[in-house]
Amino acid sequence: MSRAPLALVFALALAPAAAAADRAALARAYRRFEAAYAQAAPADPAPWNRRFDLATVSFFAGDPAGAVRALDEATADLLGAGPSWRRAAAVRLTVSPEVAVSGEVGGLSIVPSGAAPARLRLRAPDGRVLWTGDLREGVPLDVALRRDLAPGLYPLEVVADDGPPLDLRPLVVVARTPEVAAREALARLDALPPGPAVEACRGRAGRLLRADLARAASEHLVDLPARMAEVDAEVAALARGEDPYRGRPGHLWRALRVGDREVPLRTYAPARGGDAPRPLVVALHGMGGEENMFLEAYGGGALVRLADAHGLLVASPSTDALMATGPAGFDAVVEAVAREHAVDRLRVYVVGHSMGGGLAADLARTRADVVAAAACFSGGRFGPGAAPVLVVAAERDLVAPGALLADRANRARARGAPIAVLESPGTGHTLTVGARLPEVVGWLLERRGPV
Repeated sequence: MSRAPLALVFALALAPAAAAADRAALARAYRRFEAAYAQAAPADPAPWNRRFDLATVSFFAGDPAGAVRALDEATADLLGAGPSWRRAAAVRLTVSPEVAVSGEVGGLSIVPSGAAPARLRLRAPDGRVLWTGDLREGVPLDVALRRDLAPGLYPLEVVADDGPPLDLRPLVVVARTPEVAAREALARLDALPPGPAVEACRGRAGRLLRADLARAASEHLVDLPARMAEVDAEVAALARGEDPYRGRPGHLWRALRVGDREVPLRTYAPARGGDAPRPLVVALHGMGGEENMFLEAYGGGALVRLADAHGLLVASPSTDALMATGPAGFDAVVEAVAREHAVDRLRVYVVGHSMGGGLAADLARTRADVVAAAACFSGGRFGPGAAPVLVVAAERDLVAPGALLADRANRARARGAPIAVLESPGTGHTLTVGARLPEVVGWLLERRGPV
């Protein structure tokens, strides 16, 4: 199994004390790169894949800041951005408060570091510019704000004259703190009769706790005030005897309890579909990543677009947590989706990247009675007695070289393993996911599980 990242992309595989700001910087750098890469659509993807993989290597060499710099340099080159944009990309801010309560927002304290002179812009949730100011390294900015700001996300942007604005972590304004909202919801749930929907809501309310929000690098992209309002509405529905999750479209985050462990889980259901059973794709991120990866990062969230196009249900758990729970964790993920949506049990698929690819291959063996087929990007362990497996071997992969991966897969196939190999010319360890995911989903949907 390749023990490769996508640590770089959305999370720091460091000690628990790793700063959320560092995690968010990696998330933003990756998203900027993905957007620029898609916009530029380079005729020769190989140099850009190499640069991305070299940034990954820097990360694993213990230089996350260098990895971010490398990504931002590559993004600048893709965009044709000038020197001011490149300097602006180095801006790091300490903002207080990060989460403010409406009615208590007197102002912001902003301290820039690592920044050449640049301009900062604060927007309202509707896009209006509320404030602009000049940044100087290490010089605090005190920004006066009205105290009655409505709940919502207030984006902060660094502005350069020779490139697009650079998004920073937004100011979050809430009606009450996430901790208070979570504890109030949990207390109300304790008074309700137990059941699967109540437990699902309990897992969602628990994710509002600040410690959990800090764990996930991409949570800063989520509209926290909207999430809190959703949980309040779900608790009210449960109190009326209604199930707020059955057949519900869109994204849902929760913590799924499996034995004495919790598995962070994000699911997605397209708006269309009706009551007919639909295929389910369980998506497993790479080492150091998190459950938001396949729905936010790889290919700019390509799996969501494919789910909409093909009517797929998607479940993306924390790969690390799933590995810790064993096959029971996978079963719990499938059953959690099946309680809320009609799942076609003959079309349950697993797709994984790197470390997630290794787990996908394992599940194709250990859960061959459930898994119709699996796909492994840049990783995997192969043997007989499994559901069909597609191995995606990236030609320019610096972490799990495609030629070696294809050779292992072909040797396993010669021994009788049901393996197919998709070679991906010009792509590297991570960007191959977005490049080949449409083909992979098409391959999966051609397979059916045992009757």
